[in-house]
Amino acid sequence: LLWQHFGLRWRLPAGHLCPPVPSRINYLLWLEDLLRLRPSPRADEQAPPPPLVLDIGTGASAIYPLLGSALLGWRFIASEIDEAAAEAARANVAL
Repeated sequence: LLWQHFGLRWRLPAGHLCPPVPSRINYLLWLEDLLRLRPSPRADEQAPPPPLVLDIGTGASAIYPLLGSALLGWRFIASEIDEAAAEAARANVAL
């Protein structure tokens, strides 16, 4: 699903949760809708840069950074306290 629809390569190590991708996409699109409620820049102003999102507890999949970057062009900072999950997330982002 991730490769076919978004061009994302992804691996999930044994023992880690598999995120439900459709609901993660819906959440990101909901956030995008909220951000669109901001006033538009005036003609003499630059457009704001893409959002910088903090993903606390990104997990092994790093699903929000992967999808948010691929779908919306957003930038992410991810945090994870479990070292095995953090290593898996770094590997997924590098794929």
